[in-house]
Amino acid sequence: METITPRSAWLLAGLVFTLLGCSHDSKRDNPFDPVLTPPVDVQVSDSTGVALIEWTPYEGQTDFSLYRVLRREKTLVEVDTLALITKQAQAAYADTSIQPERDYVYWIEVMNTAGFSVSSAELSVQSFTVAGVAAIATSSALGQSS
Repeated sequence: METITPRSAWLLAGLVFTLLGCSHDSKRDNPFDPVLTPPVDVQVSDSTGVALIEWTPYEGQTDFSLYRVLRREKTLVEVDTLALITKQAQAAYADTSIQPERDYVYWIEVMNTAGFSVSSAELSVQSFTVAGVAAIATSSALGQSS
């Protein structure tokens, strides 16, 4: 059986105090933590051929850099960057380039000055429909002689 020397006892006590000081409940200052760099929420309302995209402004601890407004057609893979917005308070964008009877997916990507970006949840939207126009038959009295 080994005996514990006074030097070993001090080392063991130091190790125990070190481990107790490393609590998982200690404050974290991680710039990559999603709590510190929250994703934004997106609401899209579609009326008269314009989709209005609104989101909550960025409130992370690292300075704001930009919002990237993204869209793709639901059946396609290609992503369109609709806007790069560098004003933190501007938390809305009107998409006037939507086409009738197409399904779109919108989301916002927020980036801080450290270069870290977080995307919001994607939101699917069905575009407007174009109603058919009924043709009315007319007769013309022009060119008829009596």
